[in-house]
Amino acid sequence: YLHVRLKGGTISRLFGFLPKTVRDRIMMLQTEHLGYAAGIITTLAFLPQAIRIFRTRQTRDISLLWAFAMNLGIILWLLYGIVKNDLPIITANSITLVLLMIILYCKVRYK
Repeated sequence: YLHVRLKGGTISRLFGFLPKTVRDRIMMLQTEHLGYAAGIITTLAFLPQAIRIFRTRQTRDISLLWAFAMNLGIILWLLYGIVKNDLPIITANSITLVLLMIILYCKVRYK
C-alpha cells in the first residue's frame, strides 16, 4: 500500500501498532481528503473567470474550442467518477461543469 513520508518516518510506521485494516482505512481517508482538496482548488480556479465573464459580458479572449473541449472533458471525468462511485470526483466535476457551462454559454451568446 501507499507510503507517505513524514518527518521522522512513514504513515505505516506512525500507525504500525494498528491492525492492517485500520491502517488501510486511514490511508483511504487521507486519499479521499487529498481528492477533495484537489477538487476544491481546481474547481475554484474557474470561479473568477466565470464571474468576470458573467459581469463584463466579454469573452473575446476565451477560445470557443477550449470552452467546448473543457466541457466535454469534465463531462467524461464526471461519468468516470459516477462509474467509480468516487464522491470527490463527482462533486468537483459537477461544480466545475456548471462553471464551464456558464463560460461556454456566455462565449456563444456574447460573441
